[in-house]
Amino acid sequence: MTADFKVIAESGYKRILRRPKLLVLPLTTPYGQPAHAGLADVLAVIERINPEKAVINHMATECDYNQVMLETPENVVPAYDNMKIVIED
Repeated sequence: MTADFKVIAESGYKRILRRPKLLVLPLTTPYGQPAHAGLADVLAVIERINPEKAVINHMATECDYNQVMLETPENVVPAYDNMKIVIED
């Protein structure tokens, strides 16, 4: 999981040595801001890292859950309150 971000440095990508089972990234606003990635940015990071599953969390009120769900690939879901994630070996 990461705190708010706008970009991930190339050196950060180089530290990922194998495909993660789970990646959790924040989406503070769907369109992004100077210090926050928008949905397109988040999805680009997810595509590049290529986790088995990804969860988008920390969504502000302007992020519509259903719209985010429609715009994400099958292995990506928006988080919701009291969500439980099971990672199987």
